[in-house]
Amino acid sequence: MVKLVVGEEGNIFHVHEDLICNASPVFNAAFNSSFRETDERSMKMPDEKADDVEHFIYWLYYRPLQTPCKRHSHIKKTLRLYVLAEKYDVAALRMETCQRLYSVPPNADPMAPPIDAVVHVFENTTEKSPMRELLADWYAWHVEPSWFLTEASREMFRQYPELAEQVIVAFSKAAKQKGEKSIKSPFDLGTPNYYICASTPTA
Repeated sequence: MVKLVVGEEGNIFHVHEDLICNASPVFNAAFNSSFRETDERSMKMPDEKADDVEHFIYWLYYRPLQTPCKRHSHIKKTLRLYVLAEKYDVAALRMETCQRLYSVPPNADPMAPPIDAVVHVFENTTEKSPMRELLADWYAWHVEPSWFLTEASREMFRQYPELAEQVIVAFSKAAKQKGEKSIKSPFDLGTPNYYICASTPTA
């Protein structure tokens, strides 16, 4: 058995070494190398939340994930679990969390994933994380256009311009996939709105 010391509170979790090392090359290196963790059979995880690690350990013993994502709370837990899986290179868990998100019923909720969960992903994943792309596509597909005018969305995009960039790309891809009739050329609209706007004082 090895020990995981989680969060600033120092919550203790014990897990079978072969189980966690076979799942993650990061843990395998920590417990089977010249690192201090090898001698102490203990690894500190100060930046993690106890609930996330507990969820991860449960998955180690009782995989696969069973509960489909039917509510925001399910989506939030799944996204946090994905972040942990990416950080510690748990390939099987990364795959399962993505599959779990795909189990969301199309009409389950008119909203996209909770903002705080999306922020957590963008704060704790790499720039090329596939989950970032998935979330951007999700927003482009599932969110009403009016949502993008809310103060909550504006604040999120101000803090994470890379998310705004990826959402724009997702919108562009979606429009092209739907066919050329779904998005009109600005030169074929019939009304010279651009000329009217250009002649209107902005001050």
